Amino acid sequence: MAKKWTDEQLKAIDTKNRNILVSAAAGSGKTAVLVERIINMITGENSTDIDRLVVVTFTKAAAAEMKARIRNRLDDMLDNNEADTNLLKQIALINNAHITTIDSFCLWIIKNHFSEIELDPGFRAADNGEITLLENDVMQELLEDYYTEADEDFINLVEAYGTGRNDQNIEELIKKIYNLARSNPWPSEWYKETLDMYEAPDNSNNRAIADLYESIINSLSDYCRKYEYMIELCQHVDGPVSYLDAINSDYMNIKRILEAPDFDDLSVRIRKTVFDRLSNKKMPDAREDLKEYVKNERNNFKKYINSLISGVFTADIDTLIEDVKANAPMIAMMVKLSNDFAQRMSEQKKDRGIIDFNDMEHLALDILVKNNAGIIEYTRTADELAESFDEILIDEYQDSNQLQEEILTAVSRQRMSDYFNNVYMVGDVKQSIYKFRLACPELFMKKYYSYQTYKSDNAEDIKEALTDKQKACRIELQKNFRSRKNILDTTNDVFYRVMNRNY
Repeated sequence: MAKKWTDEQLKAIDTKNRNILVSAAAGSGKTAVLVERIINMITGENSTDIDRLVVVTFTKAAAAEMKARIRNRLDDMLDNNEADTNLLKQIALINNAHITTIDSFCLWIIKNHFSEIELDPGFRAADNGEITLLENDVMQELLEDYYTEADEDFINLVEAYGTGRNDQNIEELIKKIYNLARSNPWPSEWYKETLDMYEAPDNSNNRAIADLYESIINSLSDYCRKYEYMIELCQHVDGPVSYLDAINSDYMNIKRILEAPDFDDLSVRIRKTVFDRLSNKKMPDAREDLKEYVKNERNNFKKYINSLISGVFTADIDTLIEDVKANAPMIAMMVKLSNDFAQRMSEQKKDRGIIDFNDMEHLALDILVKNNAGIIEYTRTADELAESFDEILIDEYQDSNQLQEEILTAVSRQRMSDYFNNVYMVGDVKQSIYKFRLACPELFMKKYYSYQTYKSDNAEDIKEALTDKQKACRIELQKNFRSRKNILDTTNDVFYRVMNRNY
C-alpha cells in the first residue's frame, strides 16, 4: 500500500531545480521524505544515478540507516519489476554512493586529490585520544617557551587569568580560541577580525559595541513579546487586572528603548527607565498562579535592566571604548598564543603523518577553494565536482558550521550561473543542540527568513509558483505524527512563549 503524503511533504519530495530549505519539526516524517525524494530522483522521470548525489548526514549511524532505507525501498520496487535494469544499476551503485558524514566526504576528496595540497599520501586519521595527548604535550612546550621568554604581555595575561598553582585556565582559554578559529573557513582572517574588534578607532565601527547593541535589542524584543502576553493575562476574566497599569507602563518603556538608533541613545534610554509600583488593590477574582506569573516576569525584567545599568552602562560610551581598547594587548597575546599553538600542532601532525577531523574539513577546503586576500577563487577540482553532482542534500542542517557551508557550496552548482541551484537542506533550528561543538544555527535562520515560502495547497498553484527556477524555496513540515494531541498542545503552549528568533 502506497504511503499517503501530506501536501507539504509532497512539496518537499517533488520540488526541484532550486535551493530548498525544509524546516522539519520533530516527528514530521523528515527522514521518510528525504528517502522518498532520493528514490524519486534515481527512479523517476529524468532520473539520475545515486552516485551523482551527495547526502550529508550528522552521524555514521544516520548515514548507515539512510543507506539501508534506500536499499530496502529499491529492493521492494525490484520485487514488483524484476526486469527493471535501472533499479539493478542503482542497487549496484549504492555502496559507493556519497551517503555519509561531512568528515567522510571530506576524507574522500582528500584521498582523491592529496597531490594538490602536497599532502603525504601515507597520512592517516588520528583518533580523539591521540590528538588529546598531542595537544597536551604541545601546550606544555608552548607555555614553557613563553615563561622562558618572560614576555611582559604574557606575564600580565597569566596574572589576570591564571588561578591556583597551575595554568589550567590559560590552557583552556588557548584551546577555546584555537577551536573557535578552526570552525571558521579561514582561521587567520578570524584572528584578524577578533583583533580589529578591540582596535577599531571609534565606537561607530567597533564590532564589540555593535554586537552588544544588537544583543541588548534582541533581549528587549523578547521582553516586549512577554509583556504583550502579560497584558493579555491581566485582561482575562480571572487575570490580575489591577496590575495592568504598571505592566502597560513597562511595555511602553520597552517600546521607547527599542527605538534607540545607536548604542549612545540606548544607554541614555535605559538609564532613564523607571518602574511604577504594582497596585495593592485586592483582586478576589484573580487566579493566584496568574498573579505570581506576572509578578515574577516583571521582577525578571527589572533585574535585567538593573544589571545593564550596573554592569554595562557604568560609564559614557567614550570611556567604554577606551576600556575595550585597553584590553587590546591582552587579547593580542591570547590570539598570538592560540595561533602559535595551531602552528605547532600542525607541524607535529605533519611530522607524524596524521590529521584530525577538523583537518579533514580544512584540507578539503584547500583543495576546493583558494582565498587570495579575501578574494574567493574556486579551483578546477571544485568545478569538476560541482558538475558531477546533481544535488547536494544536507540533513540536520541546523548543526552545520561556516566551514562546512563553504565546502558544500564549493561542490554545488548554486555558485555557477549556468546551472540551476541544487542544494537541499533539511533541519529544525529548535533541535540545534551542538552550539558547544561550534555549530552555527544562524546559517539555518538566515535562509529561513530569506527564502520564500508557498502557502497554497493547490497543486496547480504550486506548479505555477515554482516556474522561476532561480528562486530559493522554504518548505515547512510542522505536522507531528509521533505524539498525541494533548502532548503537542501542552508542549506548544509552553514553548511558543519562550522560543523565538532572538534566541
